[in-house]
Amino acid sequence: MNEVTKIIIIGGEGNGGVAAACIVDMQKSYHRADIEVMGFLNDMIGKGEKINGFPVLGKTTDWPQFCSDESVRFIFAIHPIGHGPLRVKLFESLNIPDRLLFTLIHPKAFVAYNAELGPGVMVMSNSYIGASTKLGRCVFCMANTAIGHDTKFGPYCHVSLGAVVGSYVNVGTASDIALNAIVMEKIIIEDFAVVGAGAMITKNVHRSEVVIGNPQRVLRMTEDKQHYTL
Repeated sequence: MNEVTKIIIIGGEGNGGVAAACIVDMQKSYHRADIEVMGFLNDMIGKGEKINGFPVLGKTTDWPQFCSDESVRFIFAIHPIGHGPLRVKLFESLNIPDRLLFTLIHPKAFVAYNAELGPGVMVMSNSYIGASTKLGRCVFCMANTAIGHDTKFGPYCHVSLGAVVGSYVNVGTASDIALNAIVMEKIIIEDFAVVGAGAMITKNVHRSEVVIGNPQRVLRMTEDKQHYTL
């Protein structure tokens, strides 16, 4: 009998719930008996309570308590949109080694044979990851996203439902591409930027800019938020 990988999701009902739903669908629809959700780690919901039907096992900082079980892996699902620096701070404060991060790929996603996916990446159903594309640590690609060939994402980025990113795009650390946004090819999106819902990006986006509209315009700069409630 194959060993079951037990997944602990660090986060809450948002992106954490998406990860849990993906795993449940893999079990039910694709007969993946080799993976299961063990529970959540969350700082705001008490131990023993539930998130999306799964138990809260403790605080985010409790993750080392579960490492004696070699079958346990973690998904870091704290992706507050528009707060990239905080996202990085939260992850790096936990010091979870890459070898313990689980890379979650829905069976209905297309991932090119030579795409490079970092530890902790999540790619949801009906998504397309093109040839020679590189996704850094803990990049989340939600359902129906498309990322063209030879595009690079830095760590901790979030690509929302229906977003399309062209080829030869370079996205920095902890940047967000929102619902149904389109990024044309050969664009540079710098660290901590946000591409707003439905935006058409034809020019480079600078560090920490929130860009919206078609044609694109800068709405404001992202906040340097120091704390986040799960």
